[in-house]
Amino acid sequence: MEIEISNIVTELESIRSLHDVENLKKLEATLKRLGATEHRDQAMDALYRLYERFPLDDGYGLCWEILHQLERMPNYEIALVQSLQRQPAQFSLTMLERWLNAGRTHIDGIDLIALLITIAANPNENAAIRESAQECLDSRG
Repeated sequence: MEIEISNIVTELESIRSLHDVENLKKLEATLKRLGATEHRDQAMDALYRLYERFPLDDGYGLCWEILHQLERMPNYEIALVQSLQRQPAQFSLTMLERWLNAGRTHIDGIDLIALLITIAANPNENAAIRESAQECLDSRG
């Protein structure tokens, strides 16, 4: 991993709040650097872990930037499923719903509807996450 990507991953991992102004400024600057860096896909796991640490937050819009960065990376969908299996988050569910809306039902052999059912039915999961998963299922008819 090149030094720049390594530094970016370290900075992403150091974010402790998506409400603190300094953390938000740091995240915004880090995402800009990531967008201009080669091999940005090496930061993919760190981006998903950020979603996992803050499953209900949107980072005042910065989580959309993360979503767009992830969707430009090769094979992001496999890491998406792995992230959802570890700790579902609002934006990860949004990414999954975008896949379903595009007519795709499986990622790397994983049934996306079954994954949503598992998330929606998990009593240990945050109620808002369960509700989002259920809404996605309900919109499928």
